[in-house]
Amino acid sequence: MARTVNFDFTTGPNPATTGRIIMAGTQLTNDGPSITLPPTYVAYLVGGLASIPDVVPTPTDGSWKYQVKLEPDTGGAFWWIVSVSNLTTPVNFNALPVTESIAMPIDRTGTQLETWMNSVRAQANAANINATNALALIEEYHGGSASPTEFEAVDNWDSKKIVTYSDGTVRAIPYGDMPPGQPATPGAVAGSTLITVTWTLAAAARKIQLLRNGTVIYTGDSTRFVDRAVTDGVTYTYTLIAFDQWNQRSVLSGSATAAADSALNLTPQCIVTCWPNPLPMNGTGIIRVTGTDGEAQNLALTLGISVGTIKTTRDPSKWIYTA
Repeated sequence: MARTVNFDFTTGPNPATTGRIIMAGTQLTNDGPSITLPPTYVAYLVGGLASIPDVVPTPTDGSWKYQVKLEPDTGGAFWWIVSVSNLTTPVNFNALPVTESIAMPIDRTGTQLETWMNSVRAQANAANINATNALALIEEYHGGSASPTEFEAVDNWDSKKIVTYSDGTVRAIPYGDMPPGQPATPGAVAGSTLITVTWTLAAAARKIQLLRNGTVIYTGDSTRFVDRAVTDGVTYTYTLIAFDQWNQRSVLSGSATAAADSALNLTPQCIVTCWPNPLPMNGTGIIRVTGTDGEAQNLALTLGISVGTIKTTRDPSKWIYTA
């Protein structure tokens, strides 16, 4: 709801009898979406008093507040950053929560204001140059491809690189230890229900990340991964990123592609052995049945005989034969 704000500058640290009051909404941060600000309000002091009706309240999330400027007719200017709560009753300006107060004796010609603004511009330009130099250091250190999600700052200190990662981890890395080189392109061999990906782990690499279509599906120090989460006939792309002992990352490897094909499915192989061999015509023996299937996670084995009897054991691949 709109609210009336009353001003009284007859007393206090910044007394004024006549002058102008400007009340304008200001966004306090550049983060997030654009914000629709209320109109700018203007009032004139009469006997040190003024009133601005229908003031839009500031949001509770603090995304914007009011910048209030007092321009006394005697010269100078004063600024306040204030919040206006969502109430209907009038409120005195000196009762509003003040975030910041700035007093600037600005002459009528605006010369002092321009001097101050030039100082602010110079400081902003210096900050921009420092940020540009920091980014250049990151790019040089990271092989010409700075990653803002990984590095925030890099400096030299006693032949160490002080690296701050985006997760807050800080490491002092020997300056000569560069990130691992680009991994060799992995190999990808398709089966009927899976794709087997293999690679070579470089000497400087302590671990590898395997990405499928840009998403990490494995992290570790192995050189082989069997991808069973595939769909028949769909082509997948595999790439690698290497990490050294300092968690410095390499550039992305070349890509390998493969697609599972149900037509590649092979009949499982079954092997039967016995002891003694041949089995006795009258007595007992052991029969062992094993099966092989490169893509099967489980095999069900069934054994039948035409003469004698068989009994299972604790080993599902072994039977006791009695004739």
